[in-house]
Amino acid sequence: FRVDSAHLTLYNSDSAIPVLMANHTGLSWFDAYYWGQDRFGALPFLAARAAAHTGGFFWSPEAFQIYMIAWLAAAAGLFSMLFPGIRALAGGLFAAASKSVPFFRVHLFEIAQFFPWQLAPLFAAMLAIRALCAHASLSRILASALFVFLAVWASALNLLFLCAFAFVEVAAAQRTMPGKYRSIHIIAAASALAAGTAAEYALRSIYHAHALALYRNEFRTMSWINRREIPEAMAQVMEKLASEPELLLLDAAGCAALIYAAWNFIRNRNDLAPSIR
Repeated sequence: FRVDSAHLTLYNSDSAIPVLMANHTGLSWFDAYYWGQDRFGALPFLAARAAAHTGGFFWSPEAFQIYMIAWLAAAAGLFSMLFPGIRALAGGLFAAASKSVPFFRVHLFEIAQFFPWQLAPLFAAMLAIRALCAHASLSRILASALFVFLAVWASALNLLFLCAFAFVEVAAAQRTMPGKYRSIHIIAAASALAAGTAAEYALRSIYHAHALALYRNEFRTMSWINRREIPEAMAQVMEKLASEPELLLLDAAGCAALIYAAWNFIRNRNDLAPSIR
């Protein structure tokens, strides 16, 4: 998975931005997100910058690619802590997709995409929420809020996953709690999610204000759904699946595994992950 490998797309200007951010010497609010876009946060790039300044070295594109793969490896480790009962199945699907499906290969191993960077903060936040739901306390609320902030900073999409995960964890915790304590877990989880999201929103607002003052552009990432394009998009997806049978098989296997894991997880959560008490 070198930057010039046939397994990946060509190294382009989008891919160069994270490397430039990692080697940059200054620091401003504009460094909080991917330069020129607020679609994902710059935590990995700032961590790489701190490492480069501390160690006195320069990030090459090849070294930064290895650094990104280390983030994916960390995400895999955190995932195994979340769901040890299906770690072998998940690891096998991940390895198969990474090796045989160009679509996954391109997006999961491209440093200009948010996909490889968002997984480790997401799974870390899930572990923090699980610990909070197992035993609610002020310190765990604050820790969970911090990890939620980091996850939402990595990608705003992570908030949806965290809300769904918190719902399942709170529901599982309430089965074993006396009635008068059941509301505590709801309040604790909601407080952590709200505090972390509010902190990320404040950071994003500062980024926009700074970019507007400096560049006369807020650099907001616009997103919308064009309903008229949905049929065309679905047709393209079906054409893609028909042209790559291995993608269809992996999709089917992945969906089946996720449905089974979700069903088993909700039915008996302790079979997949021990509670943290």
